[in-house]
Formats: sequence, C-alpha cells, structure tokens
Amino acid sequence: MIEYLSFGAGPPSLALAILNATGRVQPRARLVVFADTGWEKARTYELLPIYRDWLAEFDLELVTVQAKAGPLPDYIRSRSVPIPVHTIKGMGKRQCTDKWKIEPIERYLHGRFGNVGLVAQLGMTTDEWHRIRDPRVKRNRNRWPLLELGINRAETVQIIREAGLPVPPWSACLGCPLQNDGRWRVLASEHPEAFAEAVDMDEFLRDRAARAGRGDLWLHYSRRPLRKLYSSDQRPLGLDVDPTGGACESGHCFT
Repeated sequence: MIEYLSFGAGPPSLALAILNATGRVQPRARLVVFADTGWEKARTYELLPIYRDWLAEFDLELVTVQAKAGPLPDYIRSRSVPIPVHTIKGMGKRQCTDKWKIEPIERYLHGRFGNVGLVAQLGMTTDEWHRIRDPRVKRNRNRWPLLELGINRAETVQIIREAGLPVPPWSACLGCPLQNDGRWRVLASEHPEAFAEAVDMDEFLRDRAARAGRGDLWLHYSRRPLRKLYSSDQRPLGLDVDPTGGACESGHCFT
C-alpha cells in the first residue's frame, strides 16, 4: 500500500506534513498531495511554494493535482452545482469532495504507483473526533496521526511557528456552504477579495435559478444574501462563531 498525506493547505495538514518531515509521524507518508479545487484564498496559493521548498529539504515531495472537470467555480458557472448549497427545503447534494478532492488524488497516485491500495493521512485534530470516516473504497484506509499524537487545533499552529513557517489561513473553498458564521465573518474582514468572489457566486446562483424558474439558492446557512450579512462593524449572526468551525465530514477538506 502507498501511504500519502492529503494536504488541505490549512494549519492541521501543514502541521501534519511538518511532523512527517521531522520524523514524529511513523511510518512517514510517501508524499504530500494537494488537490487544488481552483477556489482557495489567494494567500493559500502564495504560501504553497514556501511549504513545497521546506518539505523538499526533508525529501518529502508536495505535489498538486486537479480535477478533470477543471476549476470548481468555472464548473458551477458553466454546468451544475455540485456543492451543498442551502435551499428552502434543506441542503443540496455534495459532490465536490469526491470529484475535486478524493478522485484527483487517487487518479494521480494510481497513475504513478499502479493499482495499489492507499493509506490517506488526514489532518484532523482531537477537536474533531466527529469527522472520522472510513474511505469509500474498502481496500483503502484512512489514518489520523494528529489524533494518534493527541494534538489539538491550537497546537498545530504552534508546530508551524516552531518550524519557522508562516501560518496559513484555514482550508476551505472560499464559497463553501458548510462554513459557519465565524468563518464567513473572518473571510469578509481578512480576505475581502475572496469574500467578494463568494458574494458574486452567491448572487449568480440565485440569478440563474430565477431564470430557470427554480427556487432560491444560498451559500450561507441563514438563507440570506451574503452581501447583506457582513460588514466591518457587524456582530456574528449566531452561536457558532468559532473561526475554525464548520466543516465537511471528509478529512480531505477543512484541514
């Protein structure tokens, strides 16, 4: 079997990569794989070369893969909505993790190493026991080294700083409907260009649905337009205001 690290490019998966590089995680991942959806924050892309070069000093390769369908926001605009948008009746179906994260990684690894079983190291911390899931393919396995080492989310930031690396923003597609109020608020205040892109997508989804005679769609769980929800002096909307909270159950996202 080939053991790899699924790199979300946020603090947990970066800390996990550091621990692999420095020998604290054994057995070590064969390589680190970042599945780029094309919808990350600009700061995430700025930091990737720094992390790639640092890991290379420890002979740990960081590779980037992409979905055959192309960037996720382009797919949404030109075809359908594979993200779990909010509707009057609930949430839409989530296909994005499989098609833009898991499938591109597995396709790359099988192309490189052959038709072998895979062990995925996932960057979930002791704060996230509820996110543990088995892989969809029975011969594959998931592994959670941060849980094995008893490391929480705050400690992942400490690990990054001790390595002398810049701390990345949280990992998530910038328009992910699974983000909680705290994440949306930080996106609006600290990543205004990314938030503006999310607002544009939010409005595009409703405009297209209206032209097709369908019900409204929203990126925010409150089922209200993003443009009207956040300003620099506005308080959070609800109870779930932790800027690291809100998450997909897959360990390939929000890490």
